[in-house]
Formats: sequence, structure tokens, C-alpha cells
Amino acid sequence: MSDKIISGNIDSFGYIFITTSIINNENGIRIDDIKTIIDTGAFSSFIQKDIVKQLQLKVYRENKYNNPIGGQITTNAYLSSLIFNTTQYNNFLINEFTTNDYPCGILIGMDFLKNCELTFSGKNKTFELVLPNKFV
Repeated sequence: MSDKIISGNIDSFGYIFITTSIINNENGIRIDDIKTIIDTGAFSSFIQKDIVKQLQLKVYRENKYNNPIGGQITTNAYLSSLIFNTTQYNNFLINEFTTNDYPCGILIGMDFLKNCELTFSGKNKTFELVLPNKFV
């Protein structure tokens, strides 16, 4: 099986984004067409509180991380499955946003992206994300 390639565009805020789906594996609730920002400056991946509520996700653990502006922040983390087109990644650990400042439902950070290849063209306002079959 080969790697999966996803292409995308840049929104009016300058964020590169795709649409994804997310599933709560415990109850089967699935939400499709979620605007998902690809953020190479974010250490971790995040999800909006309203999506957590819709999925009825249970807290897996608390995570602490250092925010360059807000200092050390504690947030809830959840396990779910994230779907890019037809490629599903199970046991995806995602943190709950502590703010509503991002214009997206999900933000994918370097915890996920470290396993991918990302090509970005600012001139053409496009990008290509190569997703591996397995994560390490």
C-alpha cells in the first residue's frame, strides 16, 4: 500500500487547510467535513469544544503544554479516529482548544505532521500533504 496524497488550499486568513472527519470509536458518532488547519508551528493537535460535545468524547487524560503567549496550559485530551479522505488513523490523541480563536474545528500539529511530508507553495496558494500508511 502506498502513501496517500492530499492537496489543499489556503483560506482568507492564510491558513493551509483540508476537510476531515472524526469518529468517537466508543459510540460510533461521526462528524464529516470539518475544516482542519495544518499548523507546522503547533506542537500538538487540537479540537474545538463544540465538536468534543457533539462526539460525546470522554477525557482520556489531561495534557500540559507550554504556550508561547499563555505560558503553561492544562487541557483535556481525547482518543478518536481521524479520517483524511478514505485513510483512517485510529487512537489519534487530540487536545481540546483552550480558546476559540482558530477558524477551524480541528488543528493538526507536529505530533501528527512529523510522520508526513508537506510541500507548500505560497505563490500558488496550494499545498500537498503526503500521509504515510503507518505512524511511528
